[in-house]
Amino acid sequence: SKMTFYRFFPNKTDLAKKVIDDIIDEGIQKYKDLMEKDISFEEKIRTQLLLKFEGTKEISAELVKDIFSNDKLGLKEHWLYRANQFSEKVKSDYYDAQKKGWIRKDLNLDLVFYVVQHSPNLGQILYLRHTSLRYQKTPDRCLQKRI
Repeated sequence: SKMTFYRFFPNKTDLAKKVIDDIIDEGIQKYKDLMEKDISFEEKIRTQLLLKFEGTKEISAELVKDIFSNDKLGLKEHWLYRANQFSEKVKSDYYDAQKKGWIRKDLNLDLVFYVVQHSPNLGQILYLRHTSLRYQKTPDRCLQKRI
């Protein structure tokens, strides 16, 4: 009932922010669990991309519309703030991996992060390519046309 929600949240916006926090916190926890696994850094990157793609499928289009359609609610700013916190943790881990030699020293990570941030479909393209190579359900030439 409405009264139950409003005992814990003063309004719908605060409830929506809690949902956003839960989504991002779950993603952060999955990321941390992945980074603690005893697997190669290459496998961690591959799995991270798959997790990112899977995570985007779990978020409803209606929620995304609510977050980004009304600037007055502050949901977009809250989402971007929390997503940026997560991104900074990932960047820090990648810079550390580069220092340890797990990522080539001549790779410009700032450029990689820029491209990933400004290419929202990149994760989906990489996921499709990985799936096609792994399961051989999608011919490479079809993927090349999408890219």
